[in-house]
Amino acid sequence: MRHRLTIVAALSLLILACGREEGVMGEQSYTVSSEVVATSHELIERDLAGVLRGEMEALVAPEIGGRLQDIYVALGEEVVAGQALARIEGTGYWLSSEAAKGQFEGAKLQLKQAEDSYNRYQPLYESGSISEAQWENIVNAYEGAKINYDASRAGYYGAADRASETTIRAPIPGVVAMRYSDIGSMVGPQFQVFEIVKTDPMKVSIGVNEEDIATVIGGKEVEVSVDAYPEETFIGVVHSIGVKTDPRTHAFPVEIFLDNPDGRLRSGMVAHVRLPIRDLGEVLTIPINAAVKIQDVDYVFVVREVVEETPGMGEDVRPGPSEPQTMLRVEKRAVTLGPVADHRVVVEEGLEPGEEIVTEGQQFLEDGSLINIPDRDGGKGTEQSSGEGEQ
Repeated sequence: MRHRLTIVAALSLLILACGREEGVMGEQSYTVSSEVVATSHELIERDLAGVLRGEMEALVAPEIGGRLQDIYVALGEEVVAGQALARIEGTGYWLSSEAAKGQFEGAKLQLKQAEDSYNRYQPLYESGSISEAQWENIVNAYEGAKINYDASRAGYYGAADRASETTIRAPIPGVVAMRYSDIGSMVGPQFQVFEIVKTDPMKVSIGVNEEDIATVIGGKEVEVSVDAYPEETFIGVVHSIGVKTDPRTHAFPVEIFLDNPDGRLRSGMVAHVRLPIRDLGEVLTIPINAAVKIQDVDYVFVVREVVEETPGMGEDVRPGPSEPQTMLRVEKRAVTLGPVADHRVVVEEGLEPGEEIVTEGQQFLEDGSLINIPDRDGGKGTEQSSGEGEQ
């Protein structure tokens, strides 16, 4: 039991010693990292992700059903609007079209004959040379011929359209992005056969929250990166700004257009838009984690070099005459923080350019704590060159 208590006590002492070293005359010294603060031009940006799409994308399905007989284009091939992409076996459609054409021609001839009779007998009816019943039969024949003509014409045009629709054509210019059916497959209006994508320009849709949407300006250039080309940056232009939030994301949709003359950008690629929100100008910033909040007040620890008299050591290991030593201590200082820009926070009040602050290890410090900065002055932090005073 005694051995167990001894081990626990040793572990407790080890935990308490983490992050600190013994300073002069046994005073605790804390190892920290630091940074000399300076002003820089800062811009608040939002990194918003979206998916690249073509300016226009169309799923292509035939207007009629049938068996796919021919395919005229390959994946990745550029096409123009109206170009033939494939053909459905259409013998039945063409036969129906020819039969409808014959009926239409017959109806046209009947109408011509009925119209001639109407025009020839009308003067005789008006002069009383033919009876009312005879004239009524002529009129009825003429009206019936017109009805038959209109119906047969509609039937013929419909059959001809269906026959022509055996050829599947591109509705937009672009590139054949997908093909969903092969020769011999049964296809129809409910089955997409191709997908056509217009790849220049490309567009990416992002969601901008209510707080930032007022800063988005149409026509403004923005930087866009894609995962496929991590070392490159593309320039996009704000093309359209939504006037209503998306009910799923509660953000306003914004479309960015990118020129893509070489076709390197492809539909479905993940894109990241660097959307500028606010230009802060020249400001002083610190790492966002450098400040410590205590009772709703933000503090930083400013590094100070101080010269202190410390006892020396005599030859018999007893305290000797006092010697001046340059020490590193911290000043706990309240600051006023502003907006965050790229993982750094603006300091509006409380710091001046050129001052040095603690950036790591500040959670252990108090006002006046003794510190050691290993990467400062060749690793000398707690006790620097003696006898010189402040530099």
